[in-house]
Amino acid sequence: MFCIIKIRHLIFSRICIVFCTALFQNTTVTLSQELDLEKLLETETETQDQSEVLEYLANLQQHPLNINTASMQQLETIPWITPSVANFIISYRKKNGLFSSLFEMKKIPGINEETFLILRHFLSTGRKQKHTAFTMRGRQRAFVRLERSKGYHEKIYSGGRQKVYNKIKFGLNENMQFGMLTEKDAGEKPFNDLGLAFAHIRWPKVKSEILVGNYTMECGQGLVFWGPYRFSKGGDPIMPIKQRPRGLRAYSSVDENAGFTGAAAKSGIGPIELIGFYSKSRLDARIDSDSVQSLGSTGYHRTKTELRQKDALGEKVFGISATWHFKSLAIGTAHQLSGYNFPVERKAGPEHFYDFYGCENRVSGMNFDFTRGVVNLFGEAAQSANRNNAVIFGGWLDFKTFDFVFSARHYDKGFVNFHGFSFGETDRAANENGFYLGWKWRVTRETTLSFYFDQFRHPWIKAFMPMPDKGWEAMTMLEHRIGNGLSVSLRLKVKKRDDADFVFDEFGNSIKKIIAGQKINFRAQMDYQPQNKVHLRTRLEYASIDRDKYGLDFSDLPDSTGMLLYQDFMFKPLPQISIRTRWAYFDAPVYDVRFYVYENDLPGVMRLKLLYKRGIRWYLIFAWHVNTHFSFSAKLERTSYDNRFSIGSGNDFIPGNHEHAVSCQLDWHL
Repeated sequence: MFCIIKIRHLIFSRICIVFCTALFQNTTVTLSQELDLEKLLETETETQDQSEVLEYLANLQQHPLNINTASMQQLETIPWITPSVANFIISYRKKNGLFSSLFEMKKIPGINEETFLILRHFLSTGRKQKHTAFTMRGRQRAFVRLERSKGYHEKIYSGGRQKVYNKIKFGLNENMQFGMLTEKDAGEKPFNDLGLAFAHIRWPKVKSEILVGNYTMECGQGLVFWGPYRFSKGGDPIMPIKQRPRGLRAYSSVDENAGFTGAAAKSGIGPIELIGFYSKSRLDARIDSDSVQSLGSTGYHRTKTELRQKDALGEKVFGISATWHFKSLAIGTAHQLSGYNFPVERKAGPEHFYDFYGCENRVSGMNFDFTRGVVNLFGEAAQSANRNNAVIFGGWLDFKTFDFVFSARHYDKGFVNFHGFSFGETDRAANENGFYLGWKWRVTRETTLSFYFDQFRHPWIKAFMPMPDKGWEAMTMLEHRIGNGLSVSLRLKVKKRDDADFVFDEFGNSIKKIIAGQKINFRAQMDYQPQNKVHLRTRLEYASIDRDKYGLDFSDLPDSTGMLLYQDFMFKPLPQISIRTRWAYFDAPVYDVRFYVYENDLPGVMRLKLLYKRGIRWYLIFAWHVNTHFSFSAKLERTSYDNRFSIGSGNDFIPGNHEHAVSCQLDWHL
């Protein structure tokens, strides 16, 4: 223990030296504008896959949005464009005519030099774009963990250890697009265990389009329809508060439960936009005695049990939405009717009293979005078939150097919707009340101060929580650019919420009690670019958890602290070659102080790595842009622990204290 403490003090002292040296060094190289996706995608949940955000932004870089024809709704789908900025862009077009150059964006209130350097990657004026008669793009990816787990040693898994991904998109012209995707998870046998395909045809002159195959639907604030394109509460205090609907979209991501399968149509009639669709798909489920005992969510089909549950449940969904667009106001309505060929059985226990059961569900809602000057108000109200309601209302004030947002939500205990997602503490818009406020203040060109506060309450019991619970979360962050090649940031996050666990009372009896636990995270980070070809990032993060005692013996629930230190290094020896690497040391002795760390990965891969216990993790990424048509990338990663003798559990059990993985990817286009 003494050695560990000594090592920690040594690490802290070295970090302080690095920070102080950098602060007083005179740098003359301009810090390049890289997309800081970490703040947008960072979250502390293991269930949410945000790879769809990466896919969408990468597609926008390949096919930028035309700033001269894009609607306000389309402009808002770019995370760095606020509602008022989108409104100002529309107003500028009406007053001054079409943009002749993207540099004109600097005249828009709210677009500073930093924002412009980001937005230029996703927007175009449409004047120099050339649309060829035929285009084709593809992506092939393979991932394998080198260590064999119990599932492979004992031949429990039916397939090999490789995870394989194939994706192809092609278009006959800009209005006729087609695509297909196949994926095999590690342990699955067929290479197309997941298979998706779509055909998307547009008729711009009549403002109509049809989609056949796999697609998603997004409208309002997600209480009736939403897909996998979402931001969560975490690193950025402003962006996650408002859902940014994209309407009807072709779907080619790997979340097996996020899309529809069937046919859909969209048409514009004056200021009215109509969307209708029909979906018939198969879901994973455990069915016994002609009723659904549980729904699958992992998408894994490796064992005999998982294969029996594959596509066992049929689902039909009818959906329709209508949106009226006025000068500064959009009002919409959406309805869905979903049915299943087997009834869902209600589980025993009071925590399942408000769960969905039966063969049919209906959800109807109304939404609005109002923008006037720097003010944006938005909201949605919905009701499910059991007459339980969900309501969310929010506002966004966007001044030139100051953004302020607020939101209030009320989700009834029994509100049911399997095809929606709205802002909240949990993934489901049910059994929750809350209020959120946040702001971002650009104090100077070099300094930004951010803050958010979220208070939430769950009025009904949940699994592992025998009583209603409540909590709050607050975060403040200071970012400052020093010189031209250095930026530093400090972040403090505090979260206090009720938890339930077994403890011993004064007589030695084991009882379950509600514990008010408080977690504190402090982060210091430095980004430094001494040369245009080199970029370094150093992060130190500290986490602590403590629990109110209530006069009980909590010796089996010790307060604890954790620490994370990592160093990133990015080097471009040649314009077409880049190398990224990270070395990380982590010490999280208890699960409550675990770290979720955003990692760089292959293009299109969203990696949020969970670091728990004590050890070292490193990875190396090599990317080579062979020519204008081909790119190759590969990643080697290793995690080793010094206080564990096995990794994983169940069929994923691996003896030993380390794990390796290798992945590679080929991107091409014609």
